Parts: sequence; C-alpha cells; structure tokens
Amino acid sequence: MFVPWHSARTDLTAKLRAEADAILGWLVEGMMLYHREGLTPPAAVKAATAEYRDESNPLREWVEAECVLDPDAVTTAQELREAYERWTHAWHRPKVKQGKQWASGLAALGCTADRTATGRGWQGIALRNRAGGLPL
Repeated sequence: MFVPWHSARTDLTAKLRAEADAILGWLVEGMMLYHREGLTPPAAVKAATAEYRDESNPLREWVEAECVLDPDAVTTAQELREAYERWTHAWHRPKVKQGKQWASGLAALGCTADRTATGRGWQGIALRNRAGGLPL
C-alpha cells in the first residue's frame, strides 16, 4: 500500500506514546502466552507438514511397492535391508544408508525397532513376497 507523503499521519508518534503502557502490556501478555503454550500451528499447516514429511520419506516408494504395514508383523532387520537393496538395484534408486536415516525412515512409517531372541527386527512391517501368505 502506498501512502503519499503529504497524507502521512504526523501525529502517530504522539498517539503511540499515549498508548505505550497498553502496548507494553499487550507485548508482555503475548510473550507469557508464547512461553506457556508455544506456537500452535493451524490444523491445515499440521496436515500439510505431515503430508510433506510422508512424501519426503526416502523409503516410502519401496514400502509401497514391496511391503505391508501391519502393526502385528515383525520382520528381521536383515530381511528388510536385503529386500531394500535388491529393490534399489533393480529400480536404479539411490540407497538410504543404514543407521539413523534408515531407522528414522522406518519409524516415520510407524514401525518400531524390535529385538527378539532371533535378533534385531522391525515391528509393523512385512515383506509382501515373504512366505506366510502376505498379499502381493
């Protein structure tokens, strides 16, 4: 918005000084609310952020093609990694390194690291083509 110089309010400084106590009170009240509750993004922002994170998950495409997300399923870490590496090779996709990026990608899909008597694995995910009748 453009305000011509000759139309500018020359008494603005005086009006702001007259309201200084109220303005300071409003600032302090807002600061206290921020410290107590933080910033609360709107639901639309939360939904868009969740969608962006899901789309940005480097494991999403492989999981959609080769896996079933099932809260009762448990798959060994070795089986998952070997299947993932075969898929990335076959489809010429860059690999997610083992470690934090791999674990956080699976965790973002709702999977949890699991340790059983037979070794390490992931709960919440199964390979589609694994013996046991999971759908293709």
